[in-house]
Amino acid sequence: MHAADSAAFGGAFALKGHDFIPAVLAAQSMWALAPEGWFWAPSQALGVLSQVSETRPEASGRSPYNGNEESKTVTELESFASTRPEELTAFVGKHMIYTYENGWQYEIYIKNASTVDYRIHSGLVGGRWVRDQKAHIVRLAEQIYKVSWDEPTGTSVSLTFMLATRTTHGAVFFPNWIVNNPGKTVCYQNDHLDEMRAYRDAGPTYPKLVLDEFSALTFVEDCAPDDQSVIACPPSELPAGYAARRN
Repeated sequence: MHAADSAAFGGAFALKGHDFIPAVLAAQSMWALAPEGWFWAPSQALGVLSQVSETRPEASGRSPYNGNEESKTVTELESFASTRPEELTAFVGKHMIYTYENGWQYEIYIKNASTVDYRIHSGLVGGRWVRDQKAHIVRLAEQIYKVSWDEPTGTSVSLTFMLATRTTHGAVFFPNWIVNNPGKTVCYQNDHLDEMRAYRDAGPTYPKLVLDEFSALTFVEDCAPDDQSVIACPPSELPAGYAARRN
């Protein structure tokens, strides 16, 4: 209900914490909204409005997703399983090299419907490579796919691949500690996961550097799913001209 609507009914609004609680008053009683649902209360319960938000699920330790559930961790709440795996068949196995407008060059392999491997040839963290990164992978439209993930470093990534036009759009959110010391992440991350998490937790996180740019898909090929040989070494060990290939 909007404020104007409430005023028309002689209503009132209470705001406390992050909760917005409307109440419609009638005679000596009122309707009020609590996390458990609407309830009817006498007008003297107006004072209760300031207390309702204290019973919100997160304040009581319950999961905000369902007031009847126990609290859950992010790991328990997040699922990488595709709800439409049949839509990803043509995308799984894609091995691609793409170059951003600022010159940064990346390589990615869609290993399966929930996993990617990638290698960074140039840019802020050029030389870094990662295998078995869990990701959310979806098809947005014909030949358009989105791949999103959050890294142990605290970097968040969301990439859109437009295969028909051979372009991508990437939004990458680098925490401030990487901007200050990018070399700390230039490694085979799988062998340094605890170290990356320690850097992340030490921070600083803000202000973040947001890379929000288009890139050109300069090389695309189809490989078998779950092929460990597609991305298997750092960029420095690749043959000359590997990343400059065009097709």
